[in-house]
Parts: sequence; structure tokens; C-alpha cells
Amino acid sequence: MTGQAVSLQALQGKAVLINFWASWCEPCRAEMPSLQALAEREKAQLVVLTINLKESPEAIARFVQFTGLTLPVLRDPLGDTARVWGIKIYPSTVLVDSTGLVRSVVRGALDWAGSEGEALWRPLLKAVTQRTPKR
Repeated sequence: MTGQAVSLQALQGKAVLINFWASWCEPCRAEMPSLQALAEREKAQLVVLTINLKESPEAIARFVQFTGLTLPVLRDPLGDTARVWGIKIYPSTVLVDSTGLVRSVVRGALDWAGSEGEALWRPLLKAVTQRTPKR
């Protein structure tokens, strides 16, 4: 939560999972540990970003401190980013391939470290591997 802007273009070459959440959302809180586990396990090929909806930096910091979350937390103070992405349900997660194309949108909580979540993100990693030149 540094206040810096993040662009998908800067992340090209990696698969990206973008999670829209809020601390008042119980399903959002419930899925955070699986997002954290996924990010740690697949960090070489997958970037996991979380975007918080309309909460103050203080509220976000309390949540991060309480949960021990180490994922990048971006702020959407007015809900503009969520609107652009068409997000109306929380949590929602957008899966973007290594070329910047949206491949899937999941509305609602999911165990991202489990088999159901893996069925969605694993194909993105295969595409990254196929695009990576061998040395």
C-alpha cells in the first residue's frame, strides 16, 4: 500500500490474478489465506494483486496487520477501478494471461490454493512457460 500506480503492461510476461475485496466482506476475508498461499507458491510466474474497495488506509493497515497479509494491496478509494473492470460482487477475481488478456472472472470466494482454483490459474502458468524462451 505505497500509493504507487500499477499497470498491467508493466506485468506483461507474467500471469496476473487481481482480487477485488473489502475487509467488511466475510467471504473476502475467508479467501485471503488461499490467495496468500498461492502467491507464495507460484511467485516465479504469477503475480497476485489485491484491490481494496473504498476503505481508508488505516482500515486496510489494521486488516493487513491483524491477518499478517503480505500480498500487495492496492486502493480503489472511489470504486473507479472496480467500475472499469465491471466488478459488482465481492470478492471478485480477474485472471489475466501473460499477454494482458483477461481469461476469466470469478465472482465470489474460492479456495485459490485448492483444486478448483488451480483449474483456473494453472492454464495461465502453462502459457507463461510456453512463451518463455529456453536458454
